[in-house]
Amino acid sequence: VLYVAVALILLAFGYLALFSIGWPFALTGILMLALIGERRRAKVLAPALAWPWAFTLGYILVAPLGCSTSAMPQIAEGGRASIEGSTRCNAVFFTYAGGADYQPPLLPAVLTGVALATAASLAISWALRRRQSQGATVASEPEASAA
Repeated sequence: VLYVAVALILLAFGYLALFSIGWPFALTGILMLALIGERRRAKVLAPALAWPWAFTLGYILVAPLGCSTSAMPQIAEGGRASIEGSTRCNAVFFTYAGGADYQPPLLPAVLTGVALATAASLAISWALRRRQSQGATVASEPEASAA
């Protein structure tokens, strides 16, 4: 019952805060409900629940978080005026820049998030399998020494 309650609370909070910080909470709640039959199997549940959080971290590191546009009037020969501008968008590791109507790409942030999340899930899965195999080895050693 507690498992389902936590999943529903995460889902509700994620839904209410969807346009700010809510989507990883909502996705965690959805995954918990989808994996309710596997809730006692850490080697299935832990990598799945780590995925949205690692994706969010990877996305935030590369995504353009804030943009500013500056414009300057330009007077050409013959008295014609035009406006020239530039847009600068800052991310944690990159700076995206372009003309006045520049829209920075989100694909690098999405791909970085997917790669980091998949790597984190695989690392957690590997660590849990390794810990389980070491536990099985340690558990079988006393039986061998008793014989």
